Amino acid sequence: MALQQFFYDQQIRRFIVQFIRVVSNFQVEFGKDRSGVTSLQRVPVIYGDSSRQVASILTQGSESYLHTVPAMAVYVTGLTYDRDRVQNPTFTSKMQLRERYYDPYSGNYSTQQGDTLTVERLMPVPYSLTLKLDIWTSNTEQKLQLIEQICTLFNPALEIQSTDNYIDWTSLSYVLLNDIQWTSRTVPSGSDVNPMDIATLTFILPIWISSPSLVKKMGVIQKIIASVFNSENDLEDAIYNDNRLLSRQYITPLQYSVLLIGNQLSLVRYNSPVVNPIESQVIKKISANVLSNTTVTLSSTNDIQTGMRLSGTNINSNCTVIAINGDTITTNTNVTANVGDRISFTLYSYKIGISENWRDLVNVYGNLTNGTSQIKLELDDGNEVMGTVAYHPSNDNVLLWTADVDTMPVNTLEPINAIIDPERSRPNNDLSAATLNTRYLLVNDYVGTEGDQPTYNWLGKDGQALVAYANDIIQFNGEFWFVVFDSGQENSVQYVTNLTSTVQYKFSNGAWTKSYEGPYEAGKWELIL
Repeated sequence: MALQQFFYDQQIRRFIVQFIRVVSNFQVEFGKDRSGVTSLQRVPVIYGDSSRQVASILTQGSESYLHTVPAMAVYVTGLTYDRDRVQNPTFTSKMQLRERYYDPYSGNYSTQQGDTLTVERLMPVPYSLTLKLDIWTSNTEQKLQLIEQICTLFNPALEIQSTDNYIDWTSLSYVLLNDIQWTSRTVPSGSDVNPMDIATLTFILPIWISSPSLVKKMGVIQKIIASVFNSENDLEDAIYNDNRLLSRQYITPLQYSVLLIGNQLSLVRYNSPVVNPIESQVIKKISANVLSNTTVTLSSTNDIQTGMRLSGTNINSNCTVIAINGDTITTNTNVTANVGDRISFTLYSYKIGISENWRDLVNVYGNLTNGTSQIKLELDDGNEVMGTVAYHPSNDNVLLWTADVDTMPVNTLEPINAIIDPERSRPNNDLSAATLNTRYLLVNDYVGTEGDQPTYNWLGKDGQALVAYANDIIQFNGEFWFVVFDSGQENSVQYVTNLTSTVQYKFSNGAWTKSYEGPYEAGKWELIL
């Protein structure tokens, strides 16, 4: 037999303690005092199965020491296997439990859901525990008082509970009064008279002794991949060789999708078409100082739309345009800027679908810990971007997502200053003055005619107009603009970050898209609580 792992849960001890509590707090009377008030004395109860050392201490090392009476003593006289109560010994009971979340800092339980657990309990073993209660008295009147108080409790039995543990299915039992030995004296008593009279009551407790339960923290199926392979060669090669993969289906519980815009994750119930192109940025100059106000005056509001997000120094990342009136815009949060400052306006696309409450989904699986729980997003190339999440303080349909920079794709190109339409924005006007190594990503073509003077200040080599196409990156070398990234000649995947919006973009198949922002369908994201 293998080495048995030690365990001890004090199960029998708890039943003995509960029985001692049952027979505690009884009293006897000692007549009346001078005022006519009946004097009562509580009868102490001890566990009588003491060791020799303890017995010597109690008698103070003397055989002639007399114990104080009245008193009661409890001790075990038998523990037998109860075959009449044997049930299926191989039965295993399983319970699914959901705990309330415990805050280790405050030491309190909150109303949120905590861990989800599975408890597997083996069938306990039935035993019959026999206890005896010795009642020590100095006269018959004391004995009558105690027996009368005790015996009325057992008609026919008294129920006890060893623990208040919800999942302990052996905590309840009952106490049966099986026999009463009235006295320990014999008649005639002879010359050696013992002043103490001991009555013995025998009790039987049907109990259970349990082996340790198996407690497992419930896991959640985050992703199911159903794969179909061809049948060539052996099975192992067919399963582990992705080149033989014929089809693959991703399944997420409840089929939810998520949409990441900026640092906000929205939960969307249904998969719907999403327009998530690379955004063109409109850059405008401030024409009047603004100090912590929602009214901003621009050089012009051409190409500005409601819903555009503002980017610039001292501007909140969630600041958006909610109204336009002439050359003045109104924003949803306060803006601080000075005359001549430039602000970038970007129009973001949103998911078409029904936005859902994050707490309702999270509570199905456990508890989300702000700043610790994570959401993992799977990119088209199979790589994953991970970030910590926290509940939004005012919008339950949004999680605040903070990316782990170590999991983000690595930039392969130098960062760009903005994404622009060269036909609408121009250096030294809406755009900042051209400085060495200023770089822009173009969303439209800018092709100057040979011999023509460059328009919109886009000066090319030898005084000619710049020639560049959509998805190209242009750079200023201190004298003229030139194409530093030719999208028509590039076939590899490239990554670059926009310094204005801090958004990273990916170049693939001749076009730029956001590298990790955007929609993620069911099966392409994972919640880690």
